[in-house]
This record gives sequence, C-alpha cells and structure tokens, in this order.
Amino acid sequence: MNRKFFVSLLSIILLAMLPLVFTACGDDDEENVAPQEQENKDDKTDNPDDPENQDTPEVKDVIVEVDEEGKANDGHHFTKIDASNFYIDDIKYTASQGNLIVTGYDQAYFNGEANIITTLKYDGRTMNVTEISADAFKNCTVLTSIAIPNSVTKIGGYAFAGCSGLTSINIPNSVTSIGSGAFSGCTGLTSINIPNSVTSIGSYAFSGCTGLTSINIPNSVTSIGSYAFSGCSGLTSINIPNSVTSIGSNAFQYCSKLSSIVVDCSTLGSWFSGLTSIREVTIGSNVTSIGSSAFENCTGLTSINIPNSVTNIGDYAFSGCSSLTSVTIPNSVTEIGRRAFSGCTGLTSVTIPSSVTSIGSHAFSGCSSLTSINIPNSVTSIGSSAFSGCSGLTSINIPNSVTSISSSAFSVCTGLTSINIPNSVTSIGEAAFAYCSGLTSITIPNSVTKIGDNAFTGCTGLTSINIPNSVTSIGSYAFNGCSSLTSVTIPNSVTSIGDKAFYNCRGLTSVSIGNSVTSIGSNAFSGCSGLTSINIPNSVTSIGSSAFSGCSGLTSVTIPSSVTSIGSHAFSGCSGLTKAEFASVESLCKISFGDYYANPLYYAHHLYINGEEIKDLVIPNSVTNIGDYAFFGCSGLTSITIPNSVTSIDDNAFDYYSGLTDIYCYATTPPSVYTNIFSNSNISSATLHVPAASVDTYKSTYPWSGFGSIVAIE
Repeated sequence: MNRKFFVSLLSIILLAMLPLVFTACGDDDEENVAPQEQENKDDKTDNPDDPENQDTPEVKDVIVEVDEEGKANDGHHFTKIDASNFYIDDIKYTASQGNLIVTGYDQAYFNGEANIITTLKYDGRTMNVTEISADAFKNCTVLTSIAIPNSVTKIGGYAFAGCSGLTSINIPNSVTSIGSGAFSGCTGLTSINIPNSVTSIGSYAFSGCTGLTSINIPNSVTSIGSYAFSGCSGLTSINIPNSVTSIGSNAFQYCSKLSSIVVDCSTLGSWFSGLTSIREVTIGSNVTSIGSSAFENCTGLTSINIPNSVTNIGDYAFSGCSSLTSVTIPNSVTEIGRRAFSGCTGLTSVTIPSSVTSIGSHAFSGCSSLTSINIPNSVTSIGSSAFSGCSGLTSINIPNSVTSISSSAFSVCTGLTSINIPNSVTSIGEAAFAYCSGLTSITIPNSVTKIGDNAFTGCTGLTSINIPNSVTSIGSYAFNGCSSLTSVTIPNSVTSIGDKAFYNCRGLTSVSIGNSVTSIGSNAFSGCSGLTSINIPNSVTSIGSSAFSGCSGLTSVTIPSSVTSIGSHAFSGCSGLTKAEFASVESLCKISFGDYYANPLYYAHHLYINGEEIKDLVIPNSVTNIGDYAFFGCSGLTSITIPNSVTSIDDNAFDYYSGLTDIYCYATTPPSVYTNIFSNSNISSATLHVPAASVDTYKSTYPWSGFGSIVAIE
C-alpha cells in the first residue's frame, strides 16, 4: 500500500472516530494524556541524578510493537515497505541478520527531531537497532536533534554529514566506533560527548565542524583517523590521552584557533603539522618518540619541553617553527632526525645531550639566529647540511668522536670565523664549509685523507690553508673562489687535483704541486690572475682543459716530459706568458693539445728546451708523428728540421710562424698532413728543402706546394 495513501486514510478514520474519543476520554486533562506522553511526564522529576537532567541525558529504550494489522503501539506510525524495510515515525529501518539498521528518513515528511527506537517487535521477530548506517541522514539540514539508544554500537560513515542544523548529539556508551565523515560539515554542532566505549574515530569524522569549540577524547580511543577534526576552526584546545596509538595525517589541519595541546601517547605523528595557531604544547611522560613532521611549520610555537621519556626526534619534527627560541633535548634522546629543527629562524640556543650519537642531515639548517652549538663527544656523525645556513654561528667545536664531516655540514655559515677539526676526522665532505665567507684560516689534521668537492668553495675570507701529507685527493671546486688565498702547498701525498679546485683564487701568487700528482683537472687554476709561476712535477701526465686559463700574471711555464695530453684552452688568456719550456723536442711532439689555446707557445712565442731558447728546431729521429698544435704560435723559430721517421703531422702543428725562413724535411714521401698545418705562417717567402728525388712530388702535394721555393737538400 502506498505510504501517503495509508496516512490519508488513517486521518479520515481518526476524524470519523473523534466524537467517540471525546466521549470515552471525558474532560479530565490528566486522563486525556496519551499513554506514552503520560509515561514521559511521569518520568520527569527534579532529581539531579536523573540522566535526563544532566548535560548528556541517557536515551530511554523505545520498544515498538506492531500487531497483525500493522498498527504500532503508543502512537507510533509504522509503514511496511517490504519484508526487510520499514518506516517508523518517518525514519527508515532495515532488518539485517536479526537486527535493525537505521538506513534513512522520509524526506517528504521528516522535520526536526529524530527519535530512534530501541526495539521492534513485528511479525514474530524481535529486532534491536544496532547501527546507524553510512549516509543515513547525510545532508539532512532540517535535523535539529537526535536521540540514539544504547542498543546502537556503530555510527556509519557520513551518517550525519552536512546536517548543518544539528546543534548537539548524545552518543551512547554502547557505540564503539564513529565512522569516516560521520559528522563532517555539521557546522551548527557546538559540543559533543564521546563515551568511553568508543575506540576509534574515523577519518573526517568531525571535519568542518566550525562551531565545535572543545572536544574530550576518552581513554578508550586508540586511533583517530586522517583529517578527523580538519577545519574545526573554533576548536581552541585538545587533550589526547595516552590510549591513542595512531593519529592519521592532517587530523587537525586548519584548526586555526587551536593554541593549546596536551598529548601523552607513545608516538607523535604529523598530527599538528602546519597549525600556526599553536602556542603551547604539553608532551606527556608516556611519549617515547616525536615522529616525522609532528609540529612542522607550527610558526606560533614559542617553546617546547621534551620529557626524558623521548628517545627519538623524527624527521622534520619541528621544521619551520620560526618562533621557537630555545630547546633542551633530554639525555634520553639518541637520534636527532633529518631536518628536525630546520628553518627554526628564531632558535638562539640548543642543548644537545651526551646521549645523542647522530645529528641528521639538515637537522639545524637555516637556524640563522643560532650563535653557538655544543656537539657532545657521543656524536660520531654530523649529517649533510646539518648546520647549513646557520649564519649567526661564529665558532664550532667538533669533538674527537666525529670521524666524518658530511657534505654541506656547515655550508653558508657566513658568520663562522674559526673551526676546530679534530684528529678523528678522516674526510671533509662535499661543500662541508662552502661559502663560509667569514672563515679566515683552517687547520686540517693529519687524519684527513680526502678534501671533498666544493669543501671550501666561496670561502672568500680564507687567507691560508695547510694541507697535510695524509690528503690523497683534492676534490673539484674544493677551494673555488677563495679569492683571499695567497699561497698553497699541495703535498706529495696528493695524486689528483680536481676540476676547478682553485678556480678564481685571484689572490693566489704561488702554488707548489707535490711529486705524486698525476693529473691537474679542468679549470683547476683557471682565473688565478695573481699567479706568476707554476711548477708542474714530472708525475703529471695530463693537464685538463682550461687548467690555467685566465692566469694573466703567469710569465713562464715548464711542461715536464711526463705530460702526454693538455686539454683545450689549458693556457687560454695567459696574456703575460713569455716563456714556455719543455724537457725535449720529442716530449713536445708527443703531446696532444686540445686546441691552440692549450699550447703555452701561443702566448710565449718562444720555445725553450732545458733552459735554452730554440730558434733552429731539429726534431729527433725517434719521432714518427707530430701532434695537434705541437709548435703552434712558436714565432721565434726560423728553421725546422723534420726527420725521415715522421710519417704524419697533425692539425695546426706549425701555425702562426711569422719568422720562418727554412724547413728541412728528410721524408722521401711527404708526411700526411691536415691542409692547414701552416695556416697563418709565411711559407710563401720560405724555402722547403727535401730529398732531390722528391722535389717534384712535394711541388705537386698540398700544402707543401705553397712554399716560395722547393729545393733539393745539398
């Protein structure tokens, strides 16, 4: 039967019976009260202990009995939809496994209060209401109050979501879980009592309840879901009991008025991250770990007391807490996580206890107000960028327990003027002291074997450096831009000088390179305009590209016989270079120059062999090939003798010979050459001397044919 038709029919019947009702009931007001109403009236007393007279009244059991004709007792309206679904007083119930679940309401008739029954007796069945299903009253804006009986154990997801007219609700002690989004968007809700029976509060359970000012979470709760109280902009304080073992991410996101927190569960997660309103946090003695991002970006937090129960401070735990001025880490803590206090720009002092063994990467990076730090002897490792950007730090004492200084550990500590590196340290990591512009001197102990890439790059105030015999390698950019550095001695223990190791050290006037160095990296001394001389030891086999480019003050250079390759632009811009000396002509011939700028002769113009300037060059019989740019720019030469052993001459080998008058080539067959080996050389006015039998061959072979005259060797 259609429910609306049934209601209309019932109204007609009641109107027809109205005179009979008046006759039967008489005029006695007390007797005219409906049985259920009379029962309710009788129950109302002035007893203060009565649950109905308390702030969180207990909901009385409501038992509805339906007879064979479908009529309910006590004035309740019952409508059967099908064998499992019913309407009772405009609220929909569904039978399931012997129980009833509240599954919805009649949108056409429902308005105001929702009184949920406890038990339905119908069709030989007795069914208790145990659950309010997901979405049951979702977006029911006309709902103002609801009475939930003690038989209910579960409130489903989004059951009351968007019920903006709901101002208060009593959750009975029978409920064990509050589903995801159960009360989300209930903007009119100002208070709620969560009973001790509840063990879990689902994700988004109270999100967007902007009218909620306080909430009491009982000791029974073990988990609070993600975003559970997100957007509760009226919430000012919260107490989280020690029973809680997990809180989902962003549980209190956008709680813009939340200024006070009491928390005492074992592990703190990223629950309060980004809450700028938090001023005070009380951490209970049950807390053993402050988890990752626990208070990240809580910019209003001014102080924190970490109890002795805490053993670990997680990654990003207090990162970005810009108002935090001081922190004392208790003796119980053994590890300070990655970026734990990074960006705490207001932090002026930190006490690190002797229990701490490691300081994580970026742990205090960007703490620009930090003026001093004491690192205890228990610390064995300082993480990468641990104190990077601590511009207020003026001095640092590194204990003997530390064995390595990680990359960028103290980079951009612009106020740092001195530092003590203990004998326990074996390596200085990449950019460890990069851009410490206030650092004037540093002593590297004998224990250090490696100076990492960029270790002291940008230390513009550094005037001297002592590199001990223990160091075997100097990394790329190690002293890049140390413009105040005037001299450096590289010990015999060093085997390689990295790319740009001393790049733009403009104040550097002298460099001593040890006998163990085998390679000089690209741009190693590029831009060292104050450098006037350089000693390259016999151990060096390669000089990298642009290794000495821009060394405009360099006046002479000696290339040992061990060198087999010189990279492009190795001596580019060495405008003051007047003397280039080689151990032998043979060693010069075998060098592979990257381009003409690599050859020091490009600037010196004069060739020196063992201290003697050579004008008449005789290439020995042991040479079979003359390398790229081998004699490029050697304008001081007037004659060259090429033996019969030479079979090939590489690119630009004899370019820019303005003073050349004679070449003697004893090869019967013209050596194979690139077409431009005599480019910009005045060969049209020079004489080529070749074997008599080969004169005609040379005359017909380019570029030899370009000589002014080709004659037989006498």
